[in-house]
Amino acid sequence: MKRAGALLCAGLVFAGCARNPATGKNEIMLVSEGQEAAMGQQADSQVIQSIGLYPDPALQAYVQDLGKKLAATSERPNLPWTFRVVDDPAVNAFAIPGGFVYVTRGILTHVTNEAQLATVMGHEIGHVTARHTAHEMSREQVANLGLAIGSIASSQIAKYAGVASQALGVMFLKFSRDNENQADELGVRYSSRASFDSRQMDSVMAMLDKIEQQGGSKLPEWLETHSRVVGAIAEALVAGRKPSAASIDGEGAVLAAYLHDIGRSPLLDGDPRDHNILSGLVLAAEGLDSCVEPARRHAIYTVLEPELAPRTAAEKLVYVADRRGGQAVEPLEERARDTARRHPKYAAEIARAIPRAKAVEREVFADVSFGADELAEKVR
Repeated sequence: MKRAGALLCAGLVFAGCARNPATGKNEIMLVSEGQEAAMGQQADSQVIQSIGLYPDPALQAYVQDLGKKLAATSERPNLPWTFRVVDDPAVNAFAIPGGFVYVTRGILTHVTNEAQLATVMGHEIGHVTARHTAHEMSREQVANLGLAIGSIASSQIAKYAGVASQALGVMFLKFSRDNENQADELGVRYSSRASFDSRQMDSVMAMLDKIEQQGGSKLPEWLETHSRVVGAIAEALVAGRKPSAASIDGEGAVLAAYLHDIGRSPLLDGDPRDHNILSGLVLAAEGLDSCVEPARRHAIYTVLEPELAPRTAAEKLVYVADRRGGQAVEPLEERARDTARRHPKYAAEIARAIPRAKAVEREVFADVSFGADELAEKVR
C-alpha cells in the first residue's frame, strides 16, 4: 500500500502539477498553457466557420471592450483575450482555452443591462482563468490511463483534447458542477472588480432557469435543427421498412443519425470535409460502437471513396437521412446544392457524388413501404 502510494505521488509529480491561477491551489495538469493557446486558436477558427459571427461591428467592438475590461481584473490579464458575438439565437455563452469567450446574439436579447452581461462574461472568463478545460482533460486522462506514469506525451494529450473529451448531446466540453460553481464565484469577483453590480448574476440565473423550463435550448442552432431533422428522417425510414427487408439495428441507426454531426464541434480541429471521420472517433471514444461506421460514412462525398462509402443497410439509411435532412426535409439535389454553396471548395466533388447518392437513395427506399416523395409527410 505504501509503495503504491509512493508511486502515485511520484507519478503525479512526474505527470505534472500546476498552480491554478484563479484559486492558488495545486492541481494535476497534463496540458501546458502553450497547448491551451494552440487549442484555442484552432477552435476559434472552427467556431467562426461553424456558427458564424454576428454581422455588427459596433456590437462586436462593444463586447470586446467590455470583455477586456473584465479580463484585466482577472488572474491572467496578459492572455490574448478575444471576445466575440456569434450569430446564434440560442441563449448561451461559452469559452474555450487560451482566452476566447463567446456570447450568442440570443443571450444579448435576454440580458437587460450591462451588469448582467458582465456577470455572464465574467463567468466564462472564470472558466479560462481557472483552466477548467485543461483540468477536465487532465482528470479524464488520469482516470482513463491510470496516470500512465512516464508515458504521457504532449502529442497524445493534444490528440485526446480533440476526441475523447467531447460530451455527447452537447457540443462543448461539459464542466463539472464544482467548476461551474467556481466560475460563478469568479464571475462575481471580476464583475465586482470592474465596478459592476455582481448581484445581477441572480437575475441572470433566474432568466436562464425560466428559459430552460420553457424548453429553450442552449444547443447551437447549427447543430440542433439539422441533427434533429436527420434523426427524425432515420426514425421514419426505420419505422417504414418492409417486413421482407433485411434486419438491421434500427435503434443504432437512429442514434447514429441524431449524433452523426458530433464531429462538427467547434472544439474539434480539422478540415470541415473530414467532420464525419471526427464523428466516428468521438462516438468510438464514447463506446457507441453501433453508431461509429454510419457516422463515419454519412458525408455526401463518401460514395466516391471505396474505403468510406456506406456498405450496410444501416449505413446507407443514415447516409440517405443526412442527404435528405437540412433544416427541414429537402430533395436530395437541393440539399446537395446547399452544401456546395456553403462549401464552394468542394462543389465539384459534391456534383460528382450526386448520381451515386441518388443510387443509394433508391436502394434504401426499395426496402421502405413509402416513396421518396412521401418522406416529408412521414417525418413528424
